[in-house]
Amino acid sequence: MIGESTRVMRGRCCLVISMALGVAIAAWPTIGRPDDRSHRVQPGQSTALAPAAADSADDEMLRQQVQNALHDDRYFLDSHVSVSMEHGNVALRGFVLGEWDLRTALLIARRAANGRRVLDYLSIKLGGAR
Repeated sequence: MIGESTRVMRGRCCLVISMALGVAIAAWPTIGRPDDRSHRVQPGQSTALAPAAADSADDEMLRQQVQNALHDDRYFLDSHVSVSMEHGNVALRGFVLGEWDLRTALLIARRAANGRRVLDYLSIKLGGAR
């Protein structure tokens, strides 16, 4: 028979697990999303063309960051992969030499993309044929 202290411990564990699960479910919609506060207009800030120019510069900086991350990985051959931006998302185009390279390219790009979505337009080229 289970003692009273064991029942209390099990009850407490179930309560803690339930609370942790509730917090995780409540936070789920915000995990991995880019911070939207960067596009808010500050008092006294002009809204004419500055955000579009800033977004363009940010996109180019992010594109270069992802390109550099792919190039700097010593186990990934990036010579057939190009990085571009589409509507604020990172797009990978070209081909890789196998499924493992495809997974590696996506992993590297997602890590470097700072929460932005990575679009996969890569194809796998096995033995010289697509």
